[in-house]
Amino acid sequence: MPAPSESPVPDAPVYRVEGPDGVDDAPPRPAYWEWLKIPVTFWLIFHVAAMVIYPASIGAPPRELLSRITARYFQRYMEALFMVGGHRFFAPEPGPSTLVQYRLEHADGTVTEKIFPHRDIRPRLLYHRYFMLSERPMDVADLRTWYRMYARHLAYWYDAERVTMWRVVHRLPDPEEVLAGKPLNAPEFYSYEPMGSWTRQELEEGPLIPAEPQETAETALPAEERGTP
Repeated sequence: MPAPSESPVPDAPVYRVEGPDGVDDAPPRPAYWEWLKIPVTFWLIFHVAAMVIYPASIGAPPRELLSRITARYFQRYMEALFMVGGHRFFAPEPGPSTLVQYRLEHADGTVTEKIFPHRDIRPRLLYHRYFMLSERPMDVADLRTWYRMYARHLAYWYDAERVTMWRVVHRLPDPEEVLAGKPLNAPEFYSYEPMGSWTRQELEEGPLIPAEPQETAETALPAEERGTP
C-alpha cells in the first residue's frame, strides 16, 4: 500500500493593509505611544502590588513589615480609590454581627419592640446604613453618648416617652454545632447587653454631646505656674 503523500502545512496567511500603489496604509502609531508604555507599565505594577500587599498587611495576626510598607507607599493611594475597607470582616475569620434591639413606650400605654438591621429594610443600601449604625458602637470611645444619640432619634421618630435599648451580639456557630444541625438563628447564638434606658425628658435635656471645657489663660499655663500642686 503506497504511503500517503505528505503535503506541507501552509503557513498562516499574513494580512496587510495596502493601498493601490502597494504601500502599507496602516496608520502609524502615535509618537507618544512608545514613551507612554513605560509609565503605564510602572503604574500597573504599583497597582497590582497595592491590591496584594494592602489586604495582606491587615490580616490576622498583623504583619509588621507589610504594615510599614503599606503606610509608606500604598495607604494614600488606596484611600483615594476608596479601597480601604476592612477585609478582615469577610475573611478569613469573620467575627460576630451586632444588632440593636429597642423597646419604645408611648404616651397612650402601647409598647413597640423592634430591632435593626433586619431583612425587610429596603432598598439594600438603606439596610447597609442600618448595619453600619449597629456595628459603630464597637469602636467608639464614648459609648454612652452614642447610645443616647440613637435613643434620642428613636424617641423623636416614633414619638416615644421612654426608649430602652440592648446591644445584641449574634455569634457564628462552631463547626460541631453546624454538624449537629443547629440553625443559625438558634437562641443560644445570641447574647444581650443593656445599652440604657431614657425618658424623653432626659433625652431632650441638655446638649446631646457634652461641650468640651474652654481653655482659659490660667488653664493654658503649666501646672507649676498655676500655683496648683
